[in-house]
Amino acid sequence: MAPSKKPDRPTSFTNAKLYDPCPHPFPDCLSDKLPTESTCPSCIVTRCTAAIKEAQEDYAVRGGVFMMRITAELEKKPPWHAYIAQKWRVAKVGLINAVTLFEDLVKEGKIQGEDENRIKEALEIWERQKERGWKVPGHVYYGDEHEMTEEEKETCRLMIELLRRNVEKLIREMDNEKGQTEGPESEGTLRVGLSLPTPPPELPSKSLPEELTEPNTPQPLGPSPPGSITSTPPTSILKRKSTFPSPSTSTSSALRRKRVRFRDFASSDPSPSPSLSPRRKRVRFREFVTVSSFQHSITHPSPFDLLSKPISSKPTVQPHGPNTSAEGKVRRKRAFHRTSSGYLPGAWASPAFYKKANTSFYKLSGRAAEEAAEREEREMREEAEVAEKLKVVWGAWVARWWVRNVVLSVGFQDLQQERGGDGSEVGSSNH
Repeated sequence: MAPSKKPDRPTSFTNAKLYDPCPHPFPDCLSDKLPTESTCPSCIVTRCTAAIKEAQEDYAVRGGVFMMRITAELEKKPPWHAYIAQKWRVAKVGLINAVTLFEDLVKEGKIQGEDENRIKEALEIWERQKERGWKVPGHVYYGDEHEMTEEEKETCRLMIELLRRNVEKLIREMDNEKGQTEGPESEGTLRVGLSLPTPPPELPSKSLPEELTEPNTPQPLGPSPPGSITSTPPTSILKRKSTFPSPSTSTSSALRRKRVRFRDFASSDPSPSPSLSPRRKRVRFREFVTVSSFQHSITHPSPFDLLSKPISSKPTVQPHGPNTSAEGKVRRKRAFHRTSSGYLPGAWASPAFYKKANTSFYKLSGRAAEEAAEREEREMREEAEVAEKLKVVWGAWVARWWVRNVVLSVGFQDLQQERGGDGSEVGSSNH
């Protein structure tokens, strides 16, 4: 059975709503230029601007013109995006056509007297409302952005300067660590036979700020080869000089390129360098896992779980569930598809003709998605009511058990004697 249509839900917006009859006089010069002769120019402009304002407010409530859906917390009704878009479009088109017609008549100068005053009054209403009517809700305009003050500019400059210094310090630390771990052999030639170009000789560096210079630059560890220069170039990228030729060098030297020659045979060393073949990280699962309480891991816990499970905010250590290692058997790719002859169902395979629950509402309309959400909320409220009634029943059962097992075993006489003794003791204490 199809859901009943709500009577208060609008379906369409047409020009007829903008040209409803009004009690004001109609100019004779517009008798053959407007769809109807029962609405004055001022009422046409006022109704169009009011419709545009209402559409803008509706868009603003829904997050702007580019927001296609609305959350249930913001509004419980389905989004009226089609109706709002039609209302906004019809009102703007009708307003622009009417204002253009009124301006052309005023420029021609063919109207005089009361007709001219009525049309000019409508144009004055348009002049007061046009600044707001053209803006699109949800779109950021450059004119709306405020200019930063001098204090804000200075704060931004200091933040950028601090970020730059931190990045430079981090780069220097990374270069120092790299210089300590790598030897001179790693900088020259790789073991596969790829000859790397030697670093250029150190040139006189320009003066740097004091906060960016380092008094002692650590030297790389490891023995240097005989006959090599002991001095090493600076490791910081700020101190490294460009490899581009200077303007004083000749054109032939500037066009030179260092050649890279590959050997005919690659080295097959059974024990490669650790830097070239890093070890694979091993992943080991523990036998127990730390499980958080269901109050912290479930968004809307069921009230029946709150009654049946103990309330605890501390995590517990439990063994892995059966689902952790359920998919232990490796399946080939051809065994994944149900239509293939070698299909092998996995641990999480659904039975045949099983209909899965649609939790994303991806292919549903806005009205159907909202009705599904309302149905879920109604079921949650019903569950909460049932849980409250179960609490009452639980209290009645406890009272019944106390009467049958406590009151009857002690006896009414003994209970009265105990109450009488308590009363006498209380009376004597009062005296």
